[in-house]
This record gives sequence, C-alpha cells and structure tokens, in this order.
Amino acid sequence: ILTSNYVRGSIPDEIAALTDLRLLHLGNNELKGEIPETIGNLNNLVTLHLGANDFDGPIPTSLGKLDELTHLYLYSNNLNGKIPDEINDAEELRVLSLYGNKIGNEIPDMTKLKHLTDLYLDDNRLRGSIPSEFGKLTKLRDVRLSMNTLKGPIPEELGNMENLESLYLDRNHLTGSLPSSISQLDHLEKFHAYENNLKGHLPYQWGSLENLQILYLDNNAFTGSIPHSWGGKKSRVGMQDLQQLYLHRNKISGKIPTELGALEDMRNLQLHDNQIEGSIPSEIGKMFKMKFAYMENNKLTGEIPAEMSRLTDLERLRINSNEIVGEVPEDVCELRKGSGGKLVEFKLDCDGETPEVECDCCTSCY
Repeated sequence: ILTSNYVRGSIPDEIAALTDLRLLHLGNNELKGEIPETIGNLNNLVTLHLGANDFDGPIPTSLGKLDELTHLYLYSNNLNGKIPDEINDAEELRVLSLYGNKIGNEIPDMTKLKHLTDLYLDDNRLRGSIPSEFGKLTKLRDVRLSMNTLKGPIPEELGNMENLESLYLDRNHLTGSLPSSISQLDHLEKFHAYENNLKGHLPYQWGSLENLQILYLDNNAFTGSIPHSWGGKKSRVGMQDLQQLYLHRNKISGKIPTELGALEDMRNLQLHDNQIEGSIPSEIGKMFKMKFAYMENNKLTGEIPAEMSRLTDLERLRINSNEIVGEVPEDVCELRKGSGGKLVEFKLDCDGETPEVECDCCTSCY
C-alpha cells in the first residue's frame, strides 16, 4: 500500500512476478504511462487501486482474467479508449470506479457482474444508451453515469434494481419521459436527472418513494403539474423524507399541491422558471426546516400567506416575477427584521410608484 506517497514513474511489466499479491494500492500519486497488460497475471489480486494518477492509454483487457478481483479503482486519470468487454469476466467485482477519465464508446455488457454494488462511470465520454440489462444487476446500490453523452430513454428495467440507493444520470442527452417503474425502488435516496432533454409528465407513481431525499429534475422540458401524490397525508406517506426538490427551468404548470406542506424535512425547494399558477398554499408554512425557497418567474397569484412566518430557518426567498399582490404580512417580515431572523435574501415585485406588493423588508424589488 503506497497511497498518497508522491510515487512517480510508471508501473513496470515485471509487476507480473508478484503473483501472490492481493492488494495493490498506488492511488493518489504521480504515476503515468499506460497500465501494463501484465497486471492481469496477478491472479490473486482482490483490490487494485490506481485512481488519482496520470495514467493514459486504454484499460487493460487482461483485467478480465482477475477472478478474485472485487474492487477496481481507476478513477481520475487520463485513460481513453473504451471499457473492455473482458471486464464482464471479472465476475467477483463489487466496486468498479472509472469516473473522471476520457473513456468513450458504449457501455459494454456487464450482466455477469452479479455482485456489483457500486458503478462509477461519470465524467467520461461514454455514448450510446443506458443498457436495459442494468436491471439484472440487482445488488447495485450506487450508479453514476453523469457527465457523458448518453442518449435515448431511461430504461424501465432500472426499476428492477431493488437495492438501488443513488442514481445519477444528470448532464447527458437523455430523452423520453421518466419511467414509472422507478417507483419500485424502495431504498432510493438520491435521483439526479437534471440537464437532459427529458419531457412528459412527472409520474404520480413516484409518490411511493418514501425514502427519497434528493430529487434533481431541473433543466429539462417536463410539462403538466406537480403530482399531489408526491406530498403526504395521514392516509398516504408520499415522499416523506424529501429534503431537496429541484424542478426549476422546465415547463411545469398547474398549482403547487397543498400536500407538499406535509414534507416537513424539506430544506431546498426550487420551482422557479416554470409556468406554475395559483396562490402559494398556506401549507408551505409547515416546512419548518426550509432554508431556500425559489419560486420566481412563474404565474403565481394571490398574497403571501402569513403562515410563511413559521419558516424560521428560511435564508433565501425569491417570489419575484409573478403576479403576487397585497402587503407582506408583518410576521413574515420578522423573519428578516427580527432578532432571530435568518432571512438574508427576499425578492418580490415591490418596485415602482404603484408596486404589486408592498414590502418594507425585501432585499430586492422588481
């Protein structure tokens, strides 16, 4: 184990002689050159850690010969070419970490990697579609495919990955709608699909994702309204653990569901730059842990609900560029003017001689 030891140079072909080696940790050094094919002769190797170096060239096909290998870390290098088909023969793999390279081509067949729990392929140059066969890898817990050039739909089969906790698909070129089958992922905590070309309605079935904490769907082309099922009632759980909901910069319309008020763990609600209409529901005042609420650039009407004064942890509130009228309740202003108030940013349409909203505690008027 020589991790973080400023080791320089390259890995010699002669490393193949160390056939009893089980752990090879050379991560976070200054190694360069190609990873030698002879590394596939280390047939007792369990963990290979070469991440955070300056290796280039292809991933050795000989890695498929490592029958005992469970952890493979090649992240943060300059590796290019493709993920070798032979990787599917390393059937004991639990963790495959290749993020932060220049790996291209399509994702190969991995259906023999039945023990795989963590798959990190983000920040590469992968193209093609997300393999529907991923649905057969039911032990996967964490899948990261962000920052590639993947296209096509999100496969319905991903709903079969029953142990999945995190799924990162953001910053690709994915199209189509969100599959309702994702609602079957009872352990899902984080779902990122922002900055794609996704469209269609938000699936009401996802309201059963009671362990979901982070949902980033911003910068797509979703239409329709926010499903009532995503909130909660006494008779229905909803996304009860949701802390961050990013739906901004879509084409979402309809009203903000009153049921969202039941999401008491919500800290960051981003609904700005849509076509949401109606009034701000008073139930939003039940989101006691809210820190950031961005609702600007919509078609909201009515007045600021007095119940928002209960959001004592609120730091930033943007409701400008809507059709809100009336006067900001004094209790809401206390979030900013009061001794315990944390509100440092409050934006409304309160500018001009005859402003739509009267506000003497706003930080910015539009």
